Amino acid sequence: MMKFITLEDRDGLVAVLFDNAYRHYGHLFNRSGSYVVKGSVQLPG
Repeated sequence: MMKFITLEDRDGLVAVLFDNAYRHYGHLFNRSGSYVVKGSVQLPG
């Protein structure tokens, strides 16, 4: 299972929590609010 999260910044961003991360952190995204997200960006191509 995974979860897609839409984050807002100047450009817009969609983040994906893959299986392992979803199991560990998915419950944290069940509420509205502000989040600090750290990760890497994968560009197409």
